[in-house]
Amino acid sequence: MESDYLHWLTAELERRGGASPTALGRRIRVGIGDDAAVVQCPESLVCCADLLAEGTHFVLRDPADLVAVGYKALAVNLSDMAAMGARPETALLSLLVNRADGRRQAESITRGLLDLADRFGVALIGGDTCSWDGGVVVNVTLNGSLLGAGSLLGSGPLLRSGAKPGDSILVTGELGGSILGHHWRFEPRCYAIEQLLSRARVHGATDISDGLICDLQHLLTASGVGAVLDADVIPIAAAARQSDERLEAAAKRFPAWPQWAAAPRPLLHALFDGEDFELLLTMPRDQADEVLDSIDCGELDLGCSLTRIGQVTESRELLLRSPNGLIPIPGGGYQH
Repeated sequence: MESDYLHWLTAELERRGGASPTALGRRIRVGIGDDAAVVQCPESLVCCADLLAEGTHFVLRDPADLVAVGYKALAVNLSDMAAMGARPETALLSLLVNRADGRRQAESITRGLLDLADRFGVALIGGDTCSWDGGVVVNVTLNGSLLGAGSLLGSGPLLRSGAKPGDSILVTGELGGSILGHHWRFEPRCYAIEQLLSRARVHGATDISDGLICDLQHLLTASGVGAVLDADVIPIAAAARQSDERLEAAAKRFPAWPQWAAAPRPLLHALFDGEDFELLLTMPRDQADEVLDSIDCGELDLGCSLTRIGQVTESRELLLRSPNGLIPIPGGGYQH
């Protein structure tokens, strides 16, 4: 199976225009076909990896689902790269497939990954395949370089530990209801972060994979600060407002919140649902004002919305401003 798959992959990459995008071609000295790839790297190499396992991260109900698995396997890594303020460049793909149908599974997953890789200029330069009697497991390792030249970011990465008291807290896109399908075909915010860093200084950043509250708490803990969120401005996705048994089941896993027993369920989904894969950022208030004004007047286009949802505070508490005053928010989020 592996030999046949590699033969197919080589032909597929050639059909798509070669093993590496033109901009990266001169840096990729050895690609697929040897025991390892060789890449001429920048001084600071940014690396991330994510693993998706059948039965834990996804359920295969249809053969077409495999293409979506390949898309998501790369997309979750692209989201991590965006959160670090990095440009994705090369990827390694490792597949564990079922031996009864391994080649078809490997090809379908790879097609989904390559379709997204082509859009973001990412070169697939290697990996591994193996078959067994169990379910599908996909691991992608993504490498990239820091966004720097001409950027207010300079040469440093964006970190969870960078938030400062007084910072505005912002999120891209909308939140909640991802269980209804968004988590399969979300748009990694690589373009948005590149545009933002050309206009403003971001202090702290992470992507929202375990839920807004859970990931915000990670950022606040790493930075040694707290925050106040404004309930009435949280951008809630239309999916979170739907009536669906999957949303009902997800809501039962939300943490107990006696201080606000009558909280609207769509808001709870926006706060606690996982796998939105939007960016959560903090930046100086004056720069947030400038960025939001530039978006409103059409001077800046991130390819998605950007919403200010609160402010970083010196206190280590995480509070929600509601009609009933400031309410402590319980920790919790999506458990993979």
